[in-house]
Amino acid sequence: MGYFTVEVKPTIPNVAAGQHAAFAQNDLLFDWYAFDVPKGTCRLIHVDQEVRPKGDSGSTVNEFDLDLLFAKANQDGTAPSSIGTVNSAALGSAVNLSNNMMGFIANGSWEAHEVHLDSTAYTQCREVNCGMFFSNPGPQVTTKGYDRYYMAAIAEGAFDFSSICTINAGDLTGPVLTVADLDPRLLLAVGDTIKVTTTADTAVSKDMGVIKSIDSATQITLESAFTTAVVDDDFVYNASPITFRLHFEY
Repeated sequence: MGYFTVEVKPTIPNVAAGQHAAFAQNDLLFDWYAFDVPKGTCRLIHVDQEVRPKGDSGSTVNEFDLDLLFAKANQDGTAPSSIGTVNSAALGSAVNLSNNMMGFIANGSWEAHEVHLDSTAYTQCREVNCGMFFSNPGPQVTTKGYDRYYMAAIAEGAFDFSSICTINAGDLTGPVLTVADLDPRLLLAVGDTIKVTTTADTAVSKDMGVIKSIDSATQITLESAFTTAVVDDDFVYNASPITFRLHFEY
């Protein structure tokens, strides 16, 4: 018997149909997101969850429950059928997942009282309710020695990842970003992948890269220069504001 942990950071769009507007109960928080585990049979025994705050002046804590769903691939190796549009009602139309679903952690399975350090919320599932087996993922293409599975989440509260942290300069090529309106250290951390949303059209998302350092309340340095032109007042977002740590027994 042994144990291992898999860290999963689902991507949530930073545009209007995503982080740029607050979620409502039963909205799709993120659609099927792939993660890999070593080949063989293993049992999920525990899940830890870290949720970043809203990017407002008070760094409002996102202390809400969610439903976490687990599934295997289709027979052709593709992801399960989509369960909706992010930041809209999940399962709003008929979706057949009868050959994919493996299990779920319902909102009532999380600890009743989340804790937060600064404004980042932490919670965990109750171990007795988290035991589900992972085996026979079906045909797929993935890293040799690993099996691929999928997870998705439905909000059970008003998650809000909207950001007032903005670019404070004209067109740039990086890797240094000057920002304003919110200290990025309240919202972001080294290693985060960031994107920006334009003020002219909040349906437009631009990839920026990975944070190497946050040098001050007004400066972010990325690991490399970027080719996407950003402009003054573009909104800065963390592409993956929720982190799950899945603990397995094998």
